[in-house]
Amino acid sequence: MKYEVGRFTENLKEVASKVDKYEIDLEEAVKALRRFGFVEDDYSALEYLTGEMTNSSRLFELGRSHNAYIRVLAYIRLGGMLPPDGLSKFIKNLELERLAITALMRGMARNGRTLPVETLYFLFGMDLEIDELLLETVELKDRETNSAFLLESSMLRGNSLKFTGDMEEELMKGGKRGALALDYLDFHNVNWLEYLNRSNLSDPTISMKAILKAVRRGIVPEFLSKCRFNWADNLYRSLEKLRGVHTAGGSLIQFSFHGDPFKSGQGSSGGIGTFLRTLGNELADILDSVVTVVPLEETELDDNLQLYRVEKDGHLFLYFPFYGYQKLKAAHFIGSQWSLASTIDDILSIAGISPAYFHTRFSDYASLSMMKLARIKGIKTHFTLTVDPQRRFSGNGGTLLETGIEKIMEDTSRVQISWRMLRESDSLIGIGARQSERQLISYYPSLIKEDLRSKLNMVPEGISLRDECPAEIRHRYTGYNSLFEVERKYHIERDRKTLPVILTVGRLDPLKGQFKLLKAWGESPLFNRYNLVIVGGSVEDPDEVEAGELRKIEEYIRKYPRLSTGFCHLSAMGNDYIRCLEKDIAVSQGPRPPVYAAPSFKEEFGIAILEAMAAGFLAIAPRRGGVKEYIKHGLNGFLIDTTSVETIKRYLVKILLDRDLSPRKMKMLAENGSRTVYRRYSISVVAGMFADIYKSRR
Repeated sequence: MKYEVGRFTENLKEVASKVDKYEIDLEEAVKALRRFGFVEDDYSALEYLTGEMTNSSRLFELGRSHNAYIRVLAYIRLGGMLPPDGLSKFIKNLELERLAITALMRGMARNGRTLPVETLYFLFGMDLEIDELLLETVELKDRETNSAFLLESSMLRGNSLKFTGDMEEELMKGGKRGALALDYLDFHNVNWLEYLNRSNLSDPTISMKAILKAVRRGIVPEFLSKCRFNWADNLYRSLEKLRGVHTAGGSLIQFSFHGDPFKSGQGSSGGIGTFLRTLGNELADILDSVVTVVPLEETELDDNLQLYRVEKDGHLFLYFPFYGYQKLKAAHFIGSQWSLASTIDDILSIAGISPAYFHTRFSDYASLSMMKLARIKGIKTHFTLTVDPQRRFSGNGGTLLETGIEKIMEDTSRVQISWRMLRESDSLIGIGARQSERQLISYYPSLIKEDLRSKLNMVPEGISLRDECPAEIRHRYTGYNSLFEVERKYHIERDRKTLPVILTVGRLDPLKGQFKLLKAWGESPLFNRYNLVIVGGSVEDPDEVEAGELRKIEEYIRKYPRLSTGFCHLSAMGNDYIRCLEKDIAVSQGPRPPVYAAPSFKEEFGIAILEAMAAGFLAIAPRRGGVKEYIKHGLNGFLIDTTSVETIKRYLVKILLDRDLSPRKMKMLAENGSRTVYRRYSISVVAGMFADIYKSRR
């Protein structure tokens, strides 16, 4: 690929120079780069193009483009190349729109540039992301400060500023500032208990932080009786039980910030939770120890709570309490970097864990905060780099989309975090093989322009193939027959039991496309030939996203009641139960194999798809993403356009109702898919690849 990269780089410089000199327009330049074939779509071409431009006047013009993606990229480039004094004056122009200021600061953060501290006073509070960027870009020259914001910035960078403000006053303010003050006092070995004893502890964040500090220091918290929260005593007892529970050194810490791996399919916990669980279990046989860290809402703190769980020797699931977790998760943990870093530091210390390396897998502020904590503590870091959400910025044919400013700013903020983490991590891990590596390079120019590709390792995801349906689960589960239980709100009528099943499994979310699949099935001849089963979400206690999807399903079935005879929706269940259900469905079908349809817009790799293929399902999955690494269209499954209800319907009908696709041929394709998984995607093989990466970076 070196020769190909070299030719592309030469071509890129030539095209960028022509844009700088007004010899060609932007649209023509993008087309020229795409003809070269190294970039995936318009957005990836623009990432390369704007990053190579040097004419600030031309970039300012692009900053006024009608397309917000172009404006963001132009200002990011300006933030990385304008002189600091010019940037400061430019940003102080308060008439400049928020998009421009944010993108300029993103460019500065990407390139490690700083702004004078005076900038803080007119930008702070303008926007949550701008505040996060200020934490990294404001200069820290003075050794003393009375600014809580500068104190937080200093602590996140591992520096030490002396706080000259009134600590008792900060503690009384509560919230983020009060918790920061408590961390500062603890770090400087100041008797923070004296401050707390004069406080009414009416703030939940302060109370939770204080209890963590007390248990970590081995102090009996006399202030506990003053806490006004019913979870305070339970938290203290749970933390005491956690003390020294895992004393093995050299631990791998992997983070599951988006849900409990034991509750995959609920809320935002999906296939990644299952993967972390099975991978951790396998790595426990290879590494010194593995710890999977999972957040916990304060409402879950009860009398019987235990903050740790062991499924297999050497793999500990460690739960940490975090006030307001669900709300912060929905906002990608913005505004919580230091709170998360200090809480994780406390909980690992209480449990007696000595980390050797951190592995983060999401582009959000929780993962970024772990990168910063690792840097402070001297811990090696690994980051799974993906091209999500960049693939959603372009539509069919790779043409750049137009969408709302707020959505663009939110999605490109996640891209910004990925850019920062790929530079700071000790190693990068891409999901898949050569084809996926090419996509990563397409969306992240720094992988070739800054020679960061040397730390990129491509590793597929995998699944457990040892015991797909444990006997203890099978004895307690009705399997295939559960689809026909009449007490369910949505169940299949028994007179349709001879029809084959279309199954989909995953968290209930618009991005996963379950409702699109329901409509595609219900509005086509597929209804007469197949039953549809959706597994995912919580029916009894749905979160906001799940509730929205459940309402759409209910309204649709109410409008077309005949569909209820062939439709079943099951709540999310443990992975062992899913594997049992799939195995049971597979052996209960007639001459045609069951079908697994993944209607999501894209799948990074698709753990649920691999599991269904292993069980004998014929897999139909999205073209976008990493599934094409293992599904070869028409050979061991099918790849389809999952953009809309219409495209899903058209492809499913074409494939499943094709007269030339006989039951025998379908069975053969499903068997080919199963063989693919067993040969290449066993979690034991994948775990060995991860272990080699971890050990080589020690």
